[in-house]
Amino acid sequence: MSPFAYKLYMSFFNSLDVFLLTTYDSLMKHFTGLAIIFTVGYMLFVGYMIMMGKFSKGNMISAGISLVILPAITFLFVKGEYMIWVVNPIVDTTTALSCYFIGLAQNSWSTSGEGLQGLFYNLDNMCYKIFDLVAKMDPPGGFMSKTWLFFQAIVAAIILFASYVAAYVAFLVQILLGYFCLYVFLVVGGICIFFAAFKQTRHIFFAWLKGLINYSLLIIFSSLIMTI
Repeated sequence: MSPFAYKLYMSFFNSLDVFLLTTYDSLMKHFTGLAIIFTVGYMLFVGYMIMMGKFSKGNMISAGISLVILPAITFLFVKGEYMIWVVNPIVDTTTALSCYFIGLAQNSWSTSGEGLQGLFYNLDNMCYKIFDLVAKMDPPGGFMSKTWLFFQAIVAAIILFASYVAAYVAFLVQILLGYFCLYVFLVVGGICIFFAAFKQTRHIFFAWLKGLINYSLLIIFSSLIMTI
């Protein structure tokens, strides 16, 4: 039986997939036509400027790079290859690395699953163990003679449990937030990649790429820390 947090994670993850597909498709329907027109127009403009000899050597190199990148990016839009070549590798690699670090510690666990499912299962088990610890407390000499020690143990267990639950919730929030932001960046990725074709707008592409890396690392490191 899957833990509640894992079910919540999978439900959220599936909702993100639907959000990505519907939003990206809708966005690209409006942007693809403009991208094709702009690409053809830019190629004609560059060809005309070269024929007229109005390009310096530096501009020729920059225009050449743009002419190589633009058709490739437009191909991603027209053929729908963005999901195959960009989205799937990023999401799959991020999830695989998270599961890899989790798997490093799973040899010493007794789990009913692997990867994130195994991690959530063991996090839930830890909660049960804390409850069992309190329920099975039997202070030597009887409860009345060890009331203060028993009370201290209860307080310590409550603090431990509260700290643990806080860490659990923080981890769940972090990983859900990481995936949400990652998917938001992927939704607008087609437009940001288009900006990579031009030197003047290439910083937008690099900012987008930096955001993808940051949120991927957030997911990976959150999984690693919670595994430890």
